[in-house]
Order: sequence, then structure tokens, then C-alpha cells
Amino acid sequence: MTNNPKTRNNYFCCGETSRNQILLLDIEALKDVPCQYQNKLDYITNRSILQNFQPDELFFYELVEYRDGPRQPDNELEIERGIGCIDLIDDVPYLNRITPLSNIDGPITRNVEFSDNKKLFIQTYIPLDYRDLFSTPNTILATEVAGCPSPVELQDHTLLGRLDGTIQSIDQQELWSLLLQNTKKPTQGMIRFNKRKKCFEGYDGKNWRPLLMGVK
Repeated sequence: MTNNPKTRNNYFCCGETSRNQILLLDIEALKDVPCQYQNKLDYITNRSILQNFQPDELFFYELVEYRDGPRQPDNELEIERGIGCIDLIDDVPYLNRITPLSNIDGPITRNVEFSDNKKLFIQTYIPLDYRDLFSTPNTILATEVAGCPSPVELQDHTLLGRLDGTIQSIDQQELWSLLLQNTKKPTQGMIRFNKRKKCFEGYDGKNWRPLLMGVK
């Protein structure tokens, strides 16, 4: 049970604005965007957001609109950083900008309005400000990759754990599935209820033994 923003750095995409929606295009479309990779697309072909993120998988994004003309230093017209995901609408990928965090001037609470019908440079990033990692409530920090902190949002009535290689919020159903996976190979300290003997048993590392319980 997880949908936490991934701090996976340097994945890229091209976006095209349409009525303040961001249509996601293949990396090849960046040849028309005066960004740092405009003439170096071969270096990032395997780092596509579309290929490396699943729909509804959250990530930290940076959107950049550049001034028209050839690339030059400080030619960014507008920037938006935030938490978002790929949203499929009629099987067409869009960027769902869920939580805007900052623009070219500083912190924001509303999405930036980019120029219409303009191609944008999109990349994932690791927030430099630790406060951005706590942009969702009930969040703690964990690391799945050394040096890359990832926020984990704990849902109601869940436990923190590691499932399928991901540190996440684990609900009751997922917890039972984990416990049932270990019933064939018990470990020392496990407890079970023996229906035939009608008693609780504990595993001492070799055998299941009845647990003595006091009665008031």
C-alpha cells in the first residue's frame, strides 16, 4: 500500500501545454526546447519519465518554460517544482501536478500558468530543501537507495514496513499476507493458535510448544 513521492533524480520528458494541462511527449520532442539536453538527446534516451514511472506513481518534478530563441544562460522564463504523477486520460499521458511547491521566485501554493501551446522541459529531482520532503501529512523519511531520502506517508490503521523492496505503509491485508508467507518456515518466537489442541503455541526454534496462560 504505497504511493509515496520517489526521489529518483535525472529522469526527463517533454511537455506541451494545452489549456494549462501538460501533455507528456517522448524525449525526442526536446529537440525543439532550448534546454541543456537539446543537442544531447542520445545521453538521456533511457531516462524517460514515460518509460520509468508507472501511472499514479508520485515523483518530484521540475517544469521549465524557456524564452523563444537559441539556448543561452539564464533563459528560463518560468519554473514550477512540485509533486506529481503520470495521469492517463483516454490512454494519453498527462502530468498531474498534485502539489506545487515553488516557482522561479520562491514557494507557491498554486500551479504556475505557462504559455499555451508551448513545449516545456520536464525533469525529476531530489529536493534540496528538506521541508519539501514533508509536503504530505503523516510523513517520515526512509532510504531505499543510499543517499536518496524518500518520504513515506503513513495511512490510517497501517504499519511501517518493507514490502516487495519498498519501504511503505502496510495495511492489515498486506500484513496478513506477509505472516502467512512464513507459516511453512516458522522462526523462533512466532505464535500460532492450534485449532486441534485448542491452545496457543510458541515456536522455540525447533518445536511448537503450548503456551501456559494464567486464568483469573
